[in-house]
Formats: sequence, C-alpha cells, structure tokens
Amino acid sequence: MKMGERVQIDHMTVTKNGFTFKQFRSRDRKSKSIHAQIYSNATAKSARKFLLELVEKSPFKILSIQVDGVSEFMAEFENECKKFEIPLIVLQPRRPDYNGGVERGNRIFREEFYNKNNLLANNLAEMRPELEKALWKYNNYRPHHHLNGATPMQYILSNNHSRAVSPVVS
Repeated sequence: MKMGERVQIDHMTVTKNGFTFKQFRSRDRKSKSIHAQIYSNATAKSARKFLLELVEKSPFKILSIQVDGVSEFMAEFENECKKFEIPLIVLQPRRPDYNGGVERGNRIFREEFYNKNNLLANNLAEMRPELEKALWKYNNYRPHHHLNGATPMQYILSNNHSRAVSPVVS
C-alpha cells in the first residue's frame, strides 16, 4: 500500500456549545495522517468542498478514495473525483466496520477535541481555527504505535512522499 491509496473519508455530526455541525474527515491508511473540516450540513456540495481542500492541502498525491455509499458522496463529489482522475471505492452504506480507520479517528476527535471543556467556540467561524490547531497537533505531535512511535508528518517526511512542507499554525 502506498501513501494516498484508498484514503478513507467519512463525516460525523457534532454538537458543541449549543450548535450542531458536520465534520468531514479523511485518513490516509499508510501514514495515519488526517484532514478534517466542518460545515453546516452534510451534502454532496459540502463533500465536494472537502475534497477540493483535501487535494490542495494533502502532503502527498491522493491516489484513490474510499467512502461509504451514502448520498453525500454521490453527485458533485463523484464528479469532482472524476475531474481529478481519483478512483472512488464505494462501500456498502452504514457499515462503519469497513471504514474502520476513519471511524476510529472520529472517536479520537470526539474524545480528545470536541469533549474538552475549554473548547468555547460556538459557531463555524470560531470552530474552524480550533480544529486546524487540533489537526496540526494530531499530525505533528501525536505519536502512533503503527508508525513505530513517529507522528504522521514525521513518517511522511522520512519516506520522502511529501509534496509540501507541513503548515505552521499560529
């Protein structure tokens, strides 16, 4: 398996500080790196926006994408995958066990980010920079057992698969 091969994408509903939003998340199976973004709803249009951001910000080329077969990953999302010539693997809907890595990432972010009492953001504009900081921390500081204690970004850089340097979050 190569980096960027069968990048798993999913979304989850989050309610924090009285507002509800949808978080889309991707996880690379090889490097364990993740990317996420939040939107007011989970539609094919939101999924398409997420894909565009993922392709732009990924430190490696996206070779294929794996999603479950729900409507958010159809229409505009499918068309955008075709434009980028990214093969789309569609799993049976509502089978989280088939998309286990990204589902585990959802749980980690619920426990380690969204459930924090000091996360005071209460709208998308306030939450997005907080999420960006959490993603940076996850990818740059959180060691992973399956990467022999390396962080996802250390693994990417040490294997010379990076298209760009890691972003700095202020």
